[in-house]
Amino acid sequence: MDGKDLATAASPDNRFVATVREVDISGSVMVSQPYQVFVEADAYGRRQTDVVYLADKTGAPEIVWVGASTLALCYSSANILEFRNRVYSTNPEGAEVSEAEVVLVRHNEGDACDVSARLASNKSLERGREP
Repeated sequence: MDGKDLATAASPDNRFVATVREVDISGSVMVSQPYQVFVEADAYGRRQTDVVYLADKTGAPEIVWVGASTLALCYSSANILEFRNRVYSTNPEGAEVSEAEVVLVRHNEGDACDVSARLASNKSLERGREP
């Protein structure tokens, strides 16, 4: 989708690049501004782009890499139309595969997005689950 890129963040190992885009809705019947996040990565010798988030009735999400392989998307309230939780990258021969996880982090509108506290809370919830 065409639009205006608002923010870009490369993963610490530079295998992945995430971008927040304000989608161009000129000439559309849409009444709410949609935003998308896409991730670019090399896969089998070519550049691949995967849309991982598309939402409207929201503001632009924040993107934060947590380590080399987790992309946090911070949002306050949204009508999420599309979400993908994993993206992949390979070396040119396709022999070495890297995976990045995409996680949604909801926060109150006007508050800062505290990714580390939220992810730590999620990990403690996972540890408390019965097998």
